[in-house]
Amino acid sequence: MKSPRARGRIGRIIAFRLESATDLVEGLREKAEAEGMRAGAVYFITGGIERAVVEVAQAAPGRPFGIAGKKISLQGPLVVCSGQGTICSDEEGRILPEIYVSVADREGRLWGGRLESGSAPVADAIEGAIIEVKEAAFRRVRDEKSGRSLFQPVTE
Repeated sequence: MKSPRARGRIGRIIAFRLESATDLVEGLREKAEAEGMRAGAVYFITGGIERAVVEVAQAAPGRPFGIAGKKISLQGPLVVCSGQGTICSDEEGRILPEIYVSVADREGRLWGGRLESGSAPVADAIEGAIIEVKEAAFRRVRDEKSGRSLFQPVTE
């Protein structure tokens, strides 16, 4: 089976700051929509969040690929040490940021995984940058084999 790929070119670089109480994932979606961005790479994210729900992998014998997602609730304050991801759209054209973070809790323990939308209100500020991709579309398409929504790049 051939892996999906697409060719595009770099468009704008959008630097941003999200303010207190804004959800991190929803704030990114709003920034992308305001800029008319359909595909992008979230280059970096740093700052503070009040709490988060992250999805991590766990062994699941009998499931496709032998893994399943497990959600972990983290109480803050949390420092976002790093974050990156994609700005994609679903089959209906809705913007869907897919964000992965590493966060440190107040004890200095490091946690990481896919950040669940609506779970991470900004504490003081989140800073970052998005690299726009032109002449390509990034989609999230349901994969029948895994049952998950997977990245599907398409050249336009």
